Amino acid sequence: MAHHLYLLWDWDRLESVRATHSFLEFGALVCFGMLVLFDVLSHLSDEHPIRAKRFERIGLWFFGIAVLAEILAYPYSQRNDTLSSQQGAEQQAKIAELDNSTQGLRTDAENARAQAALAKEKSDEASAKAESFRLEIAALEVSAADAKAAQQEVETKLALQQERAATAEKSLIELQEKVKGRSVSNLQKLRFNELTVNKHKGRVRIVALPDPEAIAFGNDLRDLLLGAGWTVPPLETTEIITPGGVIGLELTVTSIKPFAVPDSKEPNTVLIESISPVFHGVILRNSLEAVGIPISRVFPHSGPSVHVDEVVLTVGHKPIT
Repeated sequence: MAHHLYLLWDWDRLESVRATHSFLEFGALVCFGMLVLFDVLSHLSDEHPIRAKRFERIGLWFFGIAVLAEILAYPYSQRNDTLSSQQGAEQQAKIAELDNSTQGLRTDAENARAQAALAKEKSDEASAKAESFRLEIAALEVSAADAKAAQQEVETKLALQQERAATAEKSLIELQEKVKGRSVSNLQKLRFNELTVNKHKGRVRIVALPDPEAIAFGNDLRDLLLGAGWTVPPLETTEIITPGGVIGLELTVTSIKPFAVPDSKEPNTVLIESISPVFHGVILRNSLEAVGIPISRVFPHSGPSVHVDEVVLTVGHKPIT
């Protein structure tokens, strides 16, 4: 709690703004839940008017807090969009700067090559003069030695410039890879179809955060599944998933029938039997990871509190590596 109160004043950091916005949204959700709870308690206490009135007032307090949290969350939502745009602009500026630096290093390398060729030409000329004028052999040998030394120095500088150019190009490629959005390649689609061609395919919901990159990647995943014969409704977007947000891909599997718990040293592990109506969730996870699309977290839910058999793939923000 103290951590999030401190973040209210940390207005210039994207991570802090996102964390505070998620905290306020989650707090509003909790207060709305408490409002519903005390409203139910108020109706159940109709025979005791004083108690019912007290429950009703407490519910109104929670409603007020929820509204206040939503009001406070709105500027953080706007600030999150602003800082995200600024971050993208800064990264594009860095790419442009590295590109200009690379071009300059390439020019220097070309100049160094030209100097090396000139030095070699002088060395050859000095050797020719040594053959023609034997009386000046000593002086010409000194001149040739100096020319060779100059050639070696230029070649050393050339090697250094080439190394710097290669390092700059590598940095540029790495930065471009970081800012590039996620996508599904044709090779991954082909491999996914091969892995699932004879497997059971069920219904999968895909939910994405309201992030353009996450939405685009979610549509790519939907096209991938539809192309392989899976049943996928239109892409959904959602504002609140979990406090702190979602990073990468998360898979949620819910089953009315309880999952089996294996007798092993991993008590938190569950087994989804092949006859389960949500077993295609296991097939989906294994196939995606086999083609290079990792699942960051898996949430299995089953038992009396679950009222639907469902497999949900949640697309969060792109991981920063």
